[in-house]
Amino acid sequence: SASTPETWAKFSHDNIHRAEREKLASVNLRALIDNILRDVSEDLRMQCAAVNGAFDKRCEELEDAKQKLEYHLKKILKKIGDQEANIAALKQAIKEKEAPIKVAQTRL
Repeated sequence: SASTPETWAKFSHDNIHRAEREKLASVNLRALIDNILRDVSEDLRMQCAAVNGAFDKRCEELEDAKQKLEYHLKKILKKIGDQEANIAALKQAIKEKEAPIKVAQTRL
């Protein structure tokens, strides 16, 4: 088939017009993608900050709980030591009373 200069000009004009539309659509799509990527990046940064804040708070809570437990352990160990000393003193007192009890029993 042969083409005339008019049909060739119309075909070329249509191709140029279609190419311009596709180029404009590509530019719009790229702008949309850039906006989405920017939003996602901002969301990820915000989420990272939130996670870091929660992690720091949890670490502080854990450290506080550890210090409280260590303090209570120290108190309990001191009480255990005091009770052990009390038991030893009671055993010694019982031992010291054995001789007078024997004397009292013999006299009875």
